[in-house]
Parts: sequence; structure tokens; C-alpha cells
Amino acid sequence: MTIAMAGLLGKMLIKDGLVTPAQVDEAVNSQVVFGGRLGTNLIELEYIDERTLTRALSKLHGVPSVEPEVYPRIDPNTIKAIPRKIAAKYKVIPVNVEGKKLDLLMMDPSNFGARDEIGFTTGYVVKPLVAPEVRILSLLEKYYGIKRDLRYITLSVTDTKEFLKREHPAKPPPAKVKKSSPAERKKPSPLFKKTTLTPLAEGEELTSPEEFERLTRAMEGETAADAEPEEILTLTEEIGEERIPGAPVPEPPPPDLTAETHVISPETDEEEEVVLEEEIPEEEIKPLSLKEAADALEEVEDRDDIARIILGFALSYFKRTALLTVKSDLVFGWYGLGQDLNKQVVERIMIPLNAPSVFKLVCDSCGHYLGPSPPNPINERFLKLMGGVKPNSFFLIPILVKGKVVNILYGDNGEGKDAPFDISELLILAQKIPQTFENLIIKRKKLTS
Repeated sequence: MTIAMAGLLGKMLIKDGLVTPAQVDEAVNSQVVFGGRLGTNLIELEYIDERTLTRALSKLHGVPSVEPEVYPRIDPNTIKAIPRKIAAKYKVIPVNVEGKKLDLLMMDPSNFGARDEIGFTTGYVVKPLVAPEVRILSLLEKYYGIKRDLRYITLSVTDTKEFLKREHPAKPPPAKVKKSSPAERKKPSPLFKKTTLTPLAEGEELTSPEEFERLTRAMEGETAADAEPEEILTLTEEIGEERIPGAPVPEPPPPDLTAETHVISPETDEEEEVVLEEEIPEEEIKPLSLKEAADALEEVEDRDDIARIILGFALSYFKRTALLTVKSDLVFGWYGLGQDLNKQVVERIMIPLNAPSVFKLVCDSCGHYLGPSPPNPINERFLKLMGGVKPNSFFLIPILVKGKVVNILYGDNGEGKDAPFDISELLILAQKIPQTFENLIIKRKKLTS
């Protein structure tokens, strides 16, 4: 979905009374800083449910959607109609084949280039259908084994609200609840049930595996016993298991994070081999001067542009560099470039902040780190995932937005080398990133107002 189309979605949701302008603004803030599509962020914030978003996307694009009951019943032979590489590239799922006609579930039906290429490659006449980002990514994992980023598994409501609540520190007192009549009490209860995750007290640390597991659970959902007798698939519900309509939904098991991401913890097996799904050519990044990089930050249209610019400039100081994202008590890999560094692996790194590490030190102090890697299981495992290189020293630079660390920039010069001490121009550029986020937020909000 293009930025302009996302703006139209926000406007339409507001016009139809499905969300408020303030709720869309919060979703835009979260989208710019943490990524994902507008609808995904609205779901994270519990301002909309998946079914409502699906109907809105169908109306926006002018194409049909499919009922959730169809998802687990797609014929395996139908899946073979689209090669895995094409499915991964365009985020599509074949739903049905009749002769030369192919019903294709798409994240972005407005991508006519994708429709033309898929039709040309497969020989089918493509009939586009639409589904939200979170559902498409879930189906890609189920039918093609294409792993989702950890973000789309956790969908943590608390993490996002903790960041956004700084803009809304005070909430008005709750309105008085009007007593319902006996007739009103017989109406079905809402299909989408909110889940409340209790945030940590200030200064409190996560000290148990159970607590860490709770933080990495996906957002829960269930169908009320007195709701309409239809199947409702929630974000964390396993697809493929049929159940009796109206029956209570069992609590979904926590996702197996180790199967799709590199969870770094003191208990991590240091001998674990990193297996890549397929080789992806290293992206070429144009070297930039400080002025060129600063000017480029003024014109960014996407958060990944920010990563490319800052890492491209960082390569003038370091042989290897990576950008990490911080959400609540977890650090996720975002982007990586340089010698012996694989972007795929960087994207799957997850570091908990409930145990000692240089990352926890940087987040707690909001200060830079320059020095050797302290002897610590988390630090050592991180370096192994970063290509197994052991530099004499490395740099960690926190990037703050609204007084909170949201990114960490990492840099080193390779095996047995020292990181440069004087990185003054890089620090100057890093200080411009918070304003770049703000500018991008303003641009996005203008499209929805």
C-alpha cells in the first residue's frame, strides 16, 4: 500500500466512524517509529479488529475479501500455482484456481505491476482479493514457510502505548455508564475482546523466563459465548483447527520464537548454527557526505530510508554497522550492512533487556558505549550472530525520540580492530534522526487529515 493509499484508509476509517482522528494520529506515530502498516498499528492499539479492517480495505480498494473460514481450507495444489519466490516478493496467497482464473489474496491490490507480473509468470488471469498485512504474513508462514518478523508475532499493545502515552499524559475521567434496558442486555456482546497487559513498574526488571514469555506472546483474542455464531480468527489464533461456533476459544500457545528469530539470552546455545532461507545479495548503499546525508534525511518518505541513510554514512567510520529497534524491554534487529554481516540475520536478532548486557546499559543510561565486549553470554552471542567477528572495541549510540531510546546504532571495524574514537560527524547526524521521525509523522498525518 502506498503512503497516499494509507492516508485514504485513515480518512475513510474516520469518516465511517470506525476510529477517531486522535486514534489514527497515534497509529501514524507508531507506524513511523516501529514500522508496519497503518492498519497493523491500529490493531496493535486495539482501535480496530481484523475483520473490520478487512472490510475497510475491501471498500478502499474496490475488490472483494474472503471470509476467515477460507484461510485454513486452501487446497495445497492451489498454493503451488504461485512460486514461493513470487509469494514472498509481492506478499500474495493464491486462494482458488478455476481454469485460467486465479483468485489471489493480496496485501496491496493497487499494485498493478505485481498483478501483471504474476499473471505473466503463471499464465493465469489474476482476480485480486484483499487481506490485512498481519493475516497475509501469517498465511505466508503457514503455506510457504516464510517466517514473519517477530513484530508480527508479538503485536504488543503495551509496548506501543508506553511510547505514545507521552503525548497524552492525562486522560479525562470515564463517562457515566448509562444503565441498559433488558432488551439491550440481550444483544450480542462485542466480537473483539480487548486484552490488558500490565506494564512494569518504573525500574522493575524482568527476572523470570515466564515473564519474558508473557512479553513475547501475541495479543490474545476470543469469541464471546453469546456472540453471533460465526468463526472469528484473531491475530494469534492458529489457522487450520476447526472448532464449534460459539465455543470458547482455548488460549493459544506462545509462539516458538527460536524457530524464526535469534533470541539472545544467557541460556542461548553458543554452538547454534545460523541457517538462512535463501541467499540475498547485499544491498548497495551510496556513500554520503555529512551534508548529503543530512539533506537526504530532510526528504525521507519511509522509515527504511532513515536506516539506509544513517548506515550508509556510518560505513565511512565503520566496516560493519547495524541499526536496532527498542520496544519496551526488547531490542530487535532492523538493518545491517558491512563486512561479514548478513542483513537477514540482523533482522532476526532479539535481545531481552531483563539481563545484563551492553544494550541494557545503553538503554538504562541513554548514553553511548565505546569499548570491548564485556564477558557476557548476551554480548558474546550477539557478536557471533554479527558474523562471528570479535573486534577489540565497538560503538553503541542510542537514538532517542520523546526522551525514550527507540533505536541503537552499532558499529565496529572487524576482527581484532578498534572502533574509531572520533565520530563527531556521525553523532551530529544521529541527533537529526528524532527530528526526521517527527517530520515523517507530520507528513503522514497530513494525508489522513
